[in-house]
Amino acid sequence: MASLWWNNRMRTVTDDTPIGQVKHAIGHKLTESGYTNVRVNDQEVAGGKGSVWVSVADFHINGPAFWEVVMAAGDSNDETQTVLNDAVDHIKSIQFFD
Repeated sequence: MASLWWNNRMRTVTDDTPIGQVKHAIGHKLTESGYTNVRVNDQEVAGGKGSVWVSVADFHINGPAFWEVVMAAGDSNDETQTVLNDAVDHIKSIQFFD
């Protein structure tokens, strides 16, 4: 049975950190964490783990604030939710310093 899970949060970057840099950091973190076929483009960062495909999209709110939506789709409900939570934990661990 197909499964779709998502998570969202507001991300605030410093004024001098472009969202493109954040996307590349997310892509690097996913690759480093065992995700395959990781792609970074203007619309999303995406990659696969097991039979689950994960997509991360950032939607500009205003100034340095963005809605970050992490979506996961797969064949198994449990595996999809587990991979989503794994991706979210890895993404939240990314730190940017001045």
